[in-house]
Amino acid sequence: MTKTINITPQDALKRQFLFENLSSQKLNELADLVKFIKFPKGHILFKKGDIALHLILLIVGRTQNLQTTEDGKVVSVNFVEAGECIGEISVVDGGVHSTTLVASTDIIIGLLDNNIAKHLFLSQPTITERVFQKLSHTIRHANQIQSVLTIHRAHARIYNLLLNTAKPQANNVLAISDLPTQHDIAALANVSRETVSRALQVLIREGVIKKDTKRLIVCNVKKLEEMAKLNH
Repeated sequence: MTKTINITPQDALKRQFLFENLSSQKLNELADLVKFIKFPKGHILFKKGDIALHLILLIVGRTQNLQTTEDGKVVSVNFVEAGECIGEISVVDGGVHSTTLVASTDIIIGLLDNNIAKHLFLSQPTITERVFQKLSHTIRHANQIQSVLTIHRAHARIYNLLLNTAKPQANNVLAISDLPTQHDIAALANVSRETVSRALQVLIREGVIKKDTKRLIVCNVKKLEEMAKLNH
């Protein structure tokens, strides 16, 4: 079963990166235009090449963008977390979806018609700024993943992926929140799940990382950076 929204549509939209700085009046107006839907884990929201009709707002859960290689292998491109949007590029250029989007968990999304979303992008300066920030992040992330995939050694790809994914937390702790499964990490690094398991075991044994419920904490950033470089 999917989770239920225990907050108002206005509060759900307020938690969206794009709309954090909108006035209460604008949020109220926007809430009437967004359609909220629940989907179970594994649901395909759209496939590569599908016509993009809506800006998708991820309210609850996590989704995963997938690509298929020339030899038919499905490769994970990135994950999308609650509070983020999907499809802003198609809103801007009117193009089709460039990846396949799958629910990694039970999710709740909000659908906003592309024409309405484009009007907001152009008419609301606070949203325009956030769109630029989101597109810049998308480009940087794509460059990072491309750089990781050019590394020859499998363990090095995993170590670099962890470095790129980890974010500063409270008390200056570097960690990966809502840790992806080993299968998901393997898809991102284009390696086998068994290779991910072995690489993580090495890091845990060396005291470089430790697991904390759903987080992976980097205990020794310098050591992880050194191991990533040594394994090129």
